[in-house]
Amino acid sequence: SDLDAAVKHRGRPAWDLDKDAARKPTDVLALSGIRTGMVVAQLAPSDKGYYTRILSKLVGPKGKVYAVVPLTGALAGGSNGPRPVDDILAIQNISDYANVTVLWEQLGAFDGQFSIPEQVDAVLIDNSYHVLHTKASEVSEKTAAVVKAIFGSLKAGGTVTVVDYAAAKGAGFGAAETLGRVEADAVSTEFTAAGFVADGNSNALANMSDDHSKPSAETADKSDQFVLRFKKPMNAPKTDMRPPASARSEEH
Repeated sequence: SDLDAAVKHRGRPAWDLDKDAARKPTDVLALSGIRTGMVVAQLAPSDKGYYTRILSKLVGPKGKVYAVVPLTGALAGGSNGPRPVDDILAIQNISDYANVTVLWEQLGAFDGQFSIPEQVDAVLIDNSYHVLHTKASEVSEKTAAVVKAIFGSLKAGGTVTVVDYAAAKGAGFGAAETLGRVEADAVSTEFTAAGFVADGNSNALANMSDDHSKPSAETADKSDQFVLRFKKPMNAPKTDMRPPASARSEEH
């Protein structure tokens, strides 16, 4: 009921509501396991905060949403016109979304980072993971390190849900640059190498009529998409946990 209420919230703009039938946010977030009271992070929010608004209402006033927006690279947008960070800041500045905090971050710094103030219960990456594997992202050679940093940012038992445009079988990350697509198996391999375990998937956004030959920018919501969930094991080594806030402040 909380998830339904978040998707149907009166504050969501009409252009978001028009996308719901194709994007099926209820199915995606049901798989994620995100619920009221959780602290969650969203990496590189897309489409002017489509999921940011829903997450804010889903976790509620006792929860938090950290929107991590890339500072540089393709996901940071161009120098002319509105940047993605401006769209998410506009959400943060609305009192109705007071639990949203924008973190403008250079993911490629320090050989790959995902720096947030506290360990979170869950992370959502919606239709932006493929961009990290392009040269324009300025992170392509450090993506594995970013995933490892995400692992450390999660509480034990925390999850990451990845939604993205599917590439043909065997394409790996090779189609990220040319078609804006990635192979689900390649994503799974990258996350499990960082210590995650595969923890679920959904065919809610699958489209068998998509032959994976066209750029995702052309096919958009008619693209074949995958939804994968990964989990940080409950017995993950303590050394993978973020240091206490006091220790971090002493370092700086």
